[in-house]
Amino acid sequence: ASLSGSYRQNMKSIHYTQLVSNINQFYSEKELENLADVIQILGGVAQNLLVRKKDAEQYEILAGHRRWRASQIVVQRGFPEYAYLPCLVIECNDDVAELLLILTNSSARNDLNGYEQMMQVVRLKELLPKINKDETLKGRILRKEIALSTKRSESTIQNLMFTAKHLSEDGMLAFKGEKLTPAAALYLAKQSKEDQKDLIQKEFFTVSAIYARTRKTREKSRKNTVGHTIIENFFKRKNSLCQCRSREKIS
Repeated sequence: ASLSGSYRQNMKSIHYTQLVSNINQFYSEKELENLADVIQILGGVAQNLLVRKKDAEQYEILAGHRRWRASQIVVQRGFPEYAYLPCLVIECNDDVAELLLILTNSSARNDLNGYEQMMQVVRLKELLPKINKDETLKGRILRKEIALSTKRSESTIQNLMFTAKHLSEDGMLAFKGEKLTPAAALYLAKQSKEDQKDLIQKEFFTVSAIYARTRKTREKSRKNTVGHTIIENFFKRKNSLCQCRSREKIS
């Protein structure tokens, strides 16, 4: 996605209390204590945060949420000199702001979980056609653009799109909580909504467990169907025999 001419920028040192989280932030913020240690060792935040002005007093973070929170930890440890963070302040609209949030996290982090990868795809599917002002950007062409933006294969993008569309609410919560891998979430999404609910309630969170459970359910259903057919045919033959005997008596 090209952002040429989409924003203006300048550098500024901003107190952490003037920074606020992005409303579209869906990324996890892990290992903050370790990051706080690194900031202290380096004597400050080594990489600028990317922000945009929200109002007269506040700036919205587009990239650098973990650095922001880790810096607060350092301040709470008794080092107030870490309260000001180096920020690259830009001017941009909401769509570009969200796109920057996604692209910076996608390029800077290699620890994104499956849910975060899926959410990137979901948001880029909506954002890219709007920012590029191209309504024809859809289908395989759009998947290719998303793949290039996130540095993933087109097949991975297609699978994440399918998961986002078909995974149940319970399944999505399990996926967000990292109980499901992308492969398990995809396999679960291919089941019916009723089966998904049952599988999640019984905590079948792996592909092998889901497969074994659904196979057992299918076999049981098939046996019931066969049994029902046998009983149904028995009564049909019985009724047919009774009708024949009744006709014989009449004649």
